[in-house]
Amino acid sequence: MLEWIYGYVNGILEHYKAMTTIVFVIAILKLLVPPFFWGLEKISDRSHRKKLLKIWTDAGYSDEEARLFVEASESHRKKTKPNIFSFLKKITRRKVR
Repeated sequence: MLEWIYGYVNGILEHYKAMTTIVFVIAILKLLVPPFFWGLEKISDRSHRKKLLKIWTDAGYSDEEARLFVEASESHRKKTKPNIFSFLKKITRRKVR
Protein backbone atom coordinates (compact mmCIF):
# COMPACT_ATOMS: atom_id res chain seq x y z
CA MET A 1 0.00 0.00 0.00
CA LEU A 2 2.80 2.43 0.88
CA GLU A 3 4.59 1.61 -2.38
CA TRP A 4 1.45 2.49 -4.33
CA ILE A 5 1.07 5.83 -2.51
CA TYR A 6 4.78 6.57 -2.94
CA GLY A 7 4.59 5.77 -6.65
CA TYR A 8 1.48 7.94 -7.06
CA VAL A 9 3.00 10.96 -5.29
CA ASN A 10 6.33 10.48 -7.06
CA GLY A 11 4.52 10.40 -10.44
CA ILE A 12 2.73 13.65 -9.64
CA LEU A 13 6.03 15.32 -8.67
CA GLU A 14 7.78 14.09 -11.83
CA HIS A 15 4.93 15.38 -13.97
CA TYR A 16 5.09 18.77 -12.20
CA LYS A 17 8.86 18.97 -12.77
CA ALA A 18 8.47 18.15 -16.47
CA MET A 19 5.71 20.72 -17.02
CA THR A 20 7.66 23.39 -15.13
CA THR A 21 10.71 22.71 -17.28
CA ILE A 22 8.69 22.97 -20.49
CA VAL A 23 7.12 26.27 -19.44
CA PHE A 24 10.51 27.63 -18.38
CA VAL A 25 12.08 26.71 -21.73
CA ILE A 26 9.21 28.34 -23.64
CA ALA A 27 9.55 31.51 -21.54
CA ILE A 28 13.29 31.70 -22.27
CA LEU A 29 12.65 31.15 -25.98
CA LYS A 30 10.03 33.93 -25.96
CA LEU A 31 12.66 36.28 -24.56
CA LEU A 32 15.39 35.21 -26.98
CA VAL A 33 13.36 34.82 -30.20
CA PRO A 34 10.35 37.17 -30.03
CA PRO A 35 9.85 37.50 -33.83
CA PHE A 36 9.28 33.74 -34.11
CA PHE A 37 6.50 33.79 -31.50
CA TRP A 38 5.05 36.98 -32.97
CA GLY A 39 4.80 35.18 -36.32
CA LEU A 40 3.15 32.17 -34.68
CA GLU A 41 0.61 34.47 -33.02
CA LYS A 42 -0.19 36.17 -36.33
CA ILE A 43 -0.68 32.79 -38.05
CA SER A 44 -2.93 31.63 -35.22
CA ASP A 45 -5.01 34.83 -35.36
CA ARG A 46 -5.39 34.53 -39.12
CA SER A 47 -6.57 30.91 -38.96
CA HIS A 48 -8.98 31.78 -36.13
CA ARG A 49 -10.40 34.60 -38.26
CA LYS A 50 -10.87 32.22 -41.21
CA LYS A 51 -12.71 29.76 -38.98
CA LEU A 52 -15.02 32.49 -37.70
CA LEU A 53 -15.74 33.68 -41.23
CA LYS A 54 -16.57 30.12 -42.27
CA ILE A 55 -18.93 29.70 -39.31
CA TRP A 56 -20.81 32.89 -40.16
CA THR A 57 -21.04 32.09 -43.88
CA ASP A 58 -22.22 28.53 -43.11
CA ALA A 59 -24.92 30.07 -40.90
CA GLY A 60 -26.31 31.81 -43.97
CA TYR A 61 -24.79 35.28 -43.81
CA SER A 62 -23.11 36.90 -46.80
CA ASP A 63 -19.34 37.31 -46.89
CA GLU A 64 -19.64 41.04 -46.16
CA GLU A 65 -21.93 40.51 -43.16
CA ALA A 66 -19.68 37.74 -41.84
CA ARG A 67 -16.65 40.02 -42.15
CA LEU A 68 -18.44 42.77 -40.21
CA PHE A 69 -19.39 40.35 -37.41
CA VAL A 70 -15.83 39.03 -37.16
CA GLU A 71 -14.35 42.55 -37.09
CA ALA A 72 -16.79 43.53 -34.33
CA SER A 73 -15.82 40.50 -32.25
CA GLU A 74 -12.10 41.17 -32.80
CA SER A 75 -12.37 44.73 -31.57
CA HIS A 76 -13.63 43.43 -28.21
CA ARG A 77 -10.93 40.79 -28.03
CA LYS A 78 -7.85 42.89 -28.80
CA LYS A 79 -5.79 44.00 -25.85
CA THR A 80 -3.37 46.85 -25.82
CA LYS A 81 0.27 45.90 -25.59
CA PRO A 82 1.83 46.72 -22.23
CA ASN A 83 4.19 49.66 -22.27
CA ILE A 84 7.34 49.38 -20.17
CA PHE A 85 7.25 53.08 -19.25
CA SER A 86 3.67 52.96 -17.97
CA PHE A 87 4.51 49.80 -16.04
CA LEU A 88 7.48 51.50 -14.35
CA LYS A 89 5.36 54.57 -13.63
CA LYS A 90 2.74 52.39 -11.89
CA ILE A 91 5.42 50.72 -9.78
CA THR A 92 6.94 54.04 -8.69
CA ARG A 93 3.55 55.51 -7.87
CA ARG A 94 2.65 52.52 -5.70
CA LYS A 95 5.89 52.82 -3.72
CA VAL A 96 5.56 56.59 -3.24
CA ARG A 97 2.01 56.44 -1.90
